[in-house]
Amino acid sequence: MKKSTAVLSTLIALGIAGGLFLGVSKSGASSTPEQEAKQAVTRYLDAVKKGNVDEMMKSTIDKRFTDDATKRDVYESFKNDPVQTDKTKILSINKVDNTHLTATIRISTKGTGTHDLTIPVQKDGEQWKLVIDGQEVTKNND
Repeated sequence: MKKSTAVLSTLIALGIAGGLFLGVSKSGASSTPEQEAKQAVTRYLDAVKKGNVDEMMKSTIDKRFTDDATKRDVYESFKNDPVQTDKTKILSINKVDNTHLTATIRISTKGTGTHDLTIPVQKDGEQWKLVIDGQEVTKNND
């Protein structure tokens, strides 16, 4: 993986977490897949914001890493990254099928401007997880 891709992925993960915290209740039996996926995204973002590496590890399927030790090392580095966001918003949660959805998030940072990021969210057993694959980020002109 290129260093710039890793840095951008870290920037986005921290940027998202720095500006968004929603008090979302635990999913119930009557929750829709979209609600559960939104809760999963919120839990991950909150974990990044708080530096909760264990929750970040449980909340993601991170295809950039072949082993958990490397994944944990990178996630540990999130705690020390000084990236600040001005504004973060979940734009949409869209159902692909019963076990796959996408979350589109808009983040604004002082240093890099406004970006939209669409993150796959996948059901893994009973838990929804963000699928991180090092994708490119779309910069807005807003």
